Amino acid sequence: MLSSVIEHTLLHVQAGDDAIVALCKEAEEHHFFGVCVAPRFIPLARKHLPSCKLISVIGFPCGFTDTATKCFEAKTAYQAGANELDIVLPINLLKTPGTNSILLSEMRMIQQAAPCPLKVIIETALLTDDEKKRICHLADEAGMAFIKTSTGFHAGATIHDIALIRAHSTAGIKASGGIRTRAQAESMLAAGATRIGTGSAMAIIQEAS
Repeated sequence: MLSSVIEHTLLHVQAGDDAIVALCKEAEEHHFFGVCVAPRFIPLARKHLPSCKLISVIGFPCGFTDTATKCFEAKTAYQAGANELDIVLPINLLKTPGTNSILLSEMRMIQQAAPCPLKVIIETALLTDDEKKRICHLADEAGMAFIKTSTGFHAGATIHDIALIRAHSTAGIKASGGIRTRAQAESMLAAGATRIGTGSAMAIIQEAS
């Protein structure tokens, strides 16, 4: 069932409490996997999600904060009730050779701070295929649960990227960014994605109905 792999997402900078509550109610009504909200909304969303999972973001959207700050963010979000966390890795390091140990250390330290499923956001639109392959191998080595294609602030998921990640990683794949139709969502799943992150979940489900 398509709804069961969708993360109903609201990360708009103008989102308020009422919109978050509505998001949670929609997720519960349509049996989405969960909702994805900014860290400050975790306590509010937790109150309105009796069955759906609660996902939040760390180092979002640029990944520029240092590892210690991300660890604090992750620990705080986890303790507040987040079930999964989507972490933005430092894109400049993904594009810089010789940074494997730094990236591995960051992923492992955040995992220690928040022992829940972690997704690493790699911003595929900004990486070459070789850079994507490198982070796939590092994510597997670090034990990340998922690789996520995009924050949505740049070009989003493509079939090419999903297939490439699937070929080079055993982690789950969260296709995210620009997925607005049922056909797009289903094509991502067919290519190897295991989760869909979208701000258009209601439109997709209504189309599927």
